[in-house]
Amino acid sequence: MRKKNTKAQAGGGAPSGPPPILSAVGPTIDAATMRVRMLKSAVTPYGVLNAGTVHNIPTKFACGWIAAGIAEQDKSLDGPQETK
Repeated sequence: MRKKNTKAQAGGGAPSGPPPILSAVGPTIDAATMRVRMLKSAVTPYGVLNAGTVHNIPTKFACGWIAAGIAEQDKSLDGPQETK
């Protein structure tokens, strides 16, 4: 019996190496990311994202999370809060 040649055996498939690291909200914002506030805690390949925290997430994941109710788009500005 012959073995079937799969993509993994032929050298195809997903690129090897660790997944990219998601940073907390910082001064650099990539056009391919969306700033989201987590509504529920989630365990991702990038680490644990706790409820109430703000992260820059790749847009393809963020849109799905917003639709599922796990996160909401964060449009607040970074800066000192207003005082009276």
